[in-house]
Amino acid sequence: MKTFLRMSLMREKSAIDQHLRDFNGIVIDAHILETYQNATSGYIVTNSIQYIIDPVTYKFALDLILECTEKKWYSRLIDIYGIEDFISANGILNLRCFNDQNVLNKFVQKVMNYQRERISSLSSEVSSWFLLLESATIPQIPSQYCLIPPYFIINSNEILNLNINLINSVEKYNNEKIYALIPIDYEVLFSFRFLNDIIDRYSSLDVDGYFIWITNFNEKNERSDSLELFIFTIEKLKSNIENKEIINMFGGYFSTILSTLGILDGLVHGIGISESRDPYSLGGPAPTRYYSPIIHRMLSTERAEDLLHNRVFRCQCPICDQKTPSNMVTEDLIKHVLNIKVQERIEIENHTLTEICEKLHRDYRLIMSGSRNNQERKQLRMYATPLLEWRKALDCKRV
Repeated sequence: MKTFLRMSLMREKSAIDQHLRDFNGIVIDAHILETYQNATSGYIVTNSIQYIIDPVTYKFALDLILECTEKKWYSRLIDIYGIEDFISANGILNLRCFNDQNVLNKFVQKVMNYQRERISSLSSEVSSWFLLLESATIPQIPSQYCLIPPYFIINSNEILNLNINLINSVEKYNNEKIYALIPIDYEVLFSFRFLNDIIDRYSSLDVDGYFIWITNFNEKNERSDSLELFIFTIEKLKSNIENKEIINMFGGYFSTILSTLGILDGLVHGIGISESRDPYSLGGPAPTRYYSPIIHRMLSTERAEDLLHNRVFRCQCPICDQKTPSNMVTEDLIKHVLNIKVQERIEIENHTLTEICEKLHRDYRLIMSGSRNNQERKQLRMYATPLLEWRKALDCKRV
């Protein structure tokens, strides 16, 4: 099982040092890289971290990009990707420009070269800094796990055809690995015929592996039928390919279970925030939140503190042994969630599916037994019900 961390803000870098070797590398969005250029590249190079750059090309085709046109990363990326001439007056990329195969080919080349070269070009300043310090060892550029062709969210046959054309236009160099990202609009998950067509088209591609992203698919909020559709999608794709990884680009505890079972081959964890992504929501500054191990989800620090009266919500990790959630600073909260993510993975790997399902049901009952009144019982049921939904979805995989 491969596990990666998605870095969203550079405030996280000092907190993840302790667990860097517990993960296979980091994923960094291109717009985050352009926002924190020197900090990001310097951290990757000095720590020799294997990395993946998500080109996030889909952003430029969404209406929400209107809110980002004043940001530095927007102008940097449209210049780097060579799409400035195809941006409409409202700031949105006109996808019809890719009807011209020459335009499409140049776009693909620029996006791929960005991933190949960006860390190296930015890290030249890091190397200069080491030279000034007369360091005997100048850090080398670490390896990239893979490259991701440009992509747009699939909600129509036109976008599906465009994505396939983009991938087929990639020129692979040397020993590079090319992983196609399959970005499926949430509603498409319930369109059986179109979903099958997407899987068939992608499985025929000459790529080395796949990332999958169901937009706004949040494991903690989905009913068992949606979770089963997700499993079906992965298994259908896997049945059409041989020895190629399928990694969930936004996953949490449920995806960790699927990875241990071999349904998925891995997942990308957000550091407290990015275990799902809604591309149609603008978002904002990340709130201060605490990861509750018993329910495998983030809570406000105030809510997490209030639930400590129920012993099942108490955590025994080194951070929680010293502080309660409301007394933790950001670095404590990040260290805590990473401690728990590693523990969860080890625990799942050391138990059978039957044992995992039994624990989910047992934890549900423990949570509900600690309610103090009807109002709290209703809130606790909201937190605990996903455990039963996961168990129900997993029942079909039990022998």
